[in-house]
Order: sequence, then C-alpha cells, then structure tokens
Amino acid sequence: MVLFTCIITQSKAQTKKKIEIQNADGLYVDDNVSSGAKRLVGNVVLLHDGATMYCDSALFYDITNSVEAFGKVHIKNGDSTHVYADKLFYNGNTKKAILTDNVKLYDKDINLTTNILNYDVKDNIGYYTTNAVIINKQNKLTSQDGYYYGKKRELFFKTNVKLVNKQYTVVTDTMKYHTPTKVAYFYGPTTIVSDDNTIYCQNGWYDTEHDKAQFSKHARLLNKEQTLTGDSVHYDRIKGIGKAFRNVTISDTTQHITVKGNYGWFNEKQNKALVTGKALLIQQFEGKDSLFLHADTLRMLYDTVNMNNKTIWAYHKAKFFKTDIQGACDSLVYNFKDSLIRMYNAPLLWSGERQLSAQHIEIRTFEGKIEKLYMYNNAFIINEKDTGKYDQVSAKNMVGNFINNDLNNVRCIGNGQTIYYAKEDKSDKYTGVNKAECAEMVIYMKENEVQRINFINKPTATLYPIKEAIGEEFKLKNFNWQISRKPLTANDVFKY
Repeated sequence: MVLFTCIITQSKAQTKKKIEIQNADGLYVDDNVSSGAKRLVGNVVLLHDGATMYCDSALFYDITNSVEAFGKVHIKNGDSTHVYADKLFYNGNTKKAILTDNVKLYDKDINLTTNILNYDVKDNIGYYTTNAVIINKQNKLTSQDGYYYGKKRELFFKTNVKLVNKQYTVVTDTMKYHTPTKVAYFYGPTTIVSDDNTIYCQNGWYDTEHDKAQFSKHARLLNKEQTLTGDSVHYDRIKGIGKAFRNVTISDTTQHITVKGNYGWFNEKQNKALVTGKALLIQQFEGKDSLFLHADTLRMLYDTVNMNNKTIWAYHKAKFFKTDIQGACDSLVYNFKDSLIRMYNAPLLWSGERQLSAQHIEIRTFEGKIEKLYMYNNAFIINEKDTGKYDQVSAKNMVGNFINNDLNNVRCIGNGQTIYYAKEDKSDKYTGVNKAECAEMVIYMKENEVQRINFINKPTATLYPIKEAIGEEFKLKNFNWQISRKPLTANDVFKY
C-alpha cells in the first residue's frame, strides 16, 4: 500500500512541467555562487507552460524547478500581458512569481507600475501591497493594494484609491475597474470631485469613457448652490442630467429650501429640476417658522446669471401650510425674485379665521411675511363668527394689505358686497346683521373683527335684527365655506 501511494505521488510530480532553457550566451555551474544552481548569463530566454521569460542573467534550480532572474526581466504571458522588473523569483511548480524593483505590467490599455508584484503566471493574476500607479489612457489611478486579473481584464483596488483625469478626481476605499468597458465600480465611501460638482456614494459605478454613472448608499450630488440625495442617483456628466430614485432630497442653501420626493430629475446645465412622488417643499424662514408645500409635481428653474432668482411651479393638487397662512389650489407659481406666489384654478387661502377665494390669487411676501394680497374675479372672504354666522365680503377684485402677517384692510373693487354681524360694545352679544353694497369700498379689520367700512361711492346698507338673520339671503352669491380643507398641520398638505 505504501509503495502504491509513492508511485501515485511520483506520477503527479512528473506531470509538472519543467522550466526550459531556450537561450543563454553562457551557462555555468558554480557552487560558490549558489549551491545547486545553473548560472545563465546573457540574453537568457526561459520557457514554461506557455509563458516566456527574458532576463540578463539567472540562477536556474533544476531540483526545485525554480528561477532567480536579474536585469531587464520580462515575462510574456499570452498575447497581451507583459511584465517587467529588475528582479524575479519564479517557482515552476506553483507557476507563481515575485517581481521586485521597477515593476511594470502592460496589458493593452493599462500600464501598471509598482515596486513588488506577486504574479500567478498560470491564471494571469497579479497583486501588490506596496502602492502602485496604473495608467489607462486618460485615467491615472493609484492605490496601496491591488489585484490584476488578466483573463477577466479587471483590476481591483483597495486602500487609498485615487483616480484622476482632466475632468474629475475619484477618491475611494475600494474599486474594481473593467478595462474593456472602462467602467469603475465602487464598494466603499467614494468622493468624485470636478469643477462643476462633488459626488459622494458608498456603492455604484462610473463609465469613464461615456461619463455616465449610477450611485447608491447615501448617494448625493453637490454643486455650488444645491445638494441632491437619493437611494439611487443616475448621472450623465456630458448632458449634465441626473435622476434620483426613492427618498429624494434637493437642498438649496441660498434660499434655505429643501424639496423631497420619491423621484427627482435635474439638468445642471439648464438649471432645471423636477420632483414627484409625495413631493414636498420646505422653506425655512428666520426664527422657527417654515413653509410646507405639496403638489403632485414640483418643478424648479434657476436663473443662469443669479442663482438666488428661481421659480418653482407646483401642480397639480397644490397645498401649503405655514403657521400664519394656509392655502390650496390646483397649481401655483412661486417666484423668488419678485417674492410672489400666484395661485390658479379654484384657489383657497386661510388667514387666521378667514377663508379667502377667487379665480386667481397673488401673494406678495417679504422675508417670509405677507405684505399684499391680490384677488381677481369673484373675490370672496368668509369669516365664521359663530355657528351658522358668517361675516362675508365679495367683489369682482380685492387688494388686501397685511401688517405683521395679519390682514389689516381690504379694498373691494367692483360690485362690492358685505355681510357682517354687529355686537354690542364690550359684549359678545350680537345686535344685528349689516348688509351693504357699494361699487368700491375699503374694509378695515383688527383682531379678526370688522372695525369700519369706508364706502367710496354711494352705498346701500341695511341693518337687520339678529332674529331675522336666518336663511340663504344672509349668504352672498358664490358662498362656499370649505373649512374642512384647511391644513392644520404640515402633514395635512398631503390631504387634498
């Protein structure tokens, strides 16, 4: 049985190919130089299992089937891979080599330079742990550790990885690079810096030839004014177009604006952006107050000259909440340059206890506070004084003026009508209902009460006893109280 085992072992050993000496200008055997070695000198060429090795001189160990090579070492492995160094140790039984000093590996598109390279000749795999520089056309890559896979034509880099070209610089922890497609894959914290923006992710890929990329795991893209984040970000650098998916956030530092949603699109060359899927805009003002705006779609356009000038379109089912004013409409436009909000298609506003409506409403603001309100066509203001009792103002058009976000006065222009409930002085008891009509009037208010009315033209007015103030005749035409739609919290903007 022992003899049979020995025969098998010897048979396996005999299958290992021996290193062949194809050429040497001189061959010497000198135990003083190296015991058991043949010394090869001048134009040395060695062959082993499809690989060819060149050098100036070598020590060939026939017993161990290994070689030490010196001076202008060159391994040619197949048609594409060439490795150069000053020194080489090669084990023919394992087909593995250690190359040191001025090591260079060439493979069609790449040029790898390092100081020590461990190289598997059989599988065409090399790895280093002593820093390397890799040149691939327009890309220069450095790393502390790395692997070269010749059959797959891939490179794997680890620790202090840096890729540099004319357009951007990539710094990462772990990267794989596929040379035929020129695609880099990231598997750790990664930062890509260019003149236009900075990209961060913890996973993703970048097509360095076509400048297209996909990033995930805490992916974010930052330019001078905005930051885009999402679970997944797709980016085309040439077109300047990016797409973000799930948990999307666009932050604008200049206007303290954050836009959230489940899908985002942006064009950095045209300064355009769009967010959908539970889209929400949050604008922070001085102090603790914020504006919350929701719509099916939020679209943003930035001024190419002045990034502080931007316009936001919200459509459809737009609704917003701020502690001092709330609103709902089919669509609105928010222009930051003019500090103007335009509301379209059945707009509604709630300011304190008042509901305001018209066919078209414009709100002018300053530093987050309302200054002026314009209401066009079928303008209407309702204030519920008590159950079933409503102060009302209607006109063709209205202009409202605010002081400290409180409606101070309203100018009614064209077909002005009012109904308001009068109280006794220093009492909550209602004395009657005043109905008035005038082509133009100004209504002054204080603390949610009508203080006085200035009639510009000849008015008609009637004071009805409180007992007679019953029925639909005490509701002006187009009366439509919709208090149930008023958002009471920021989350209510999603309930249209």
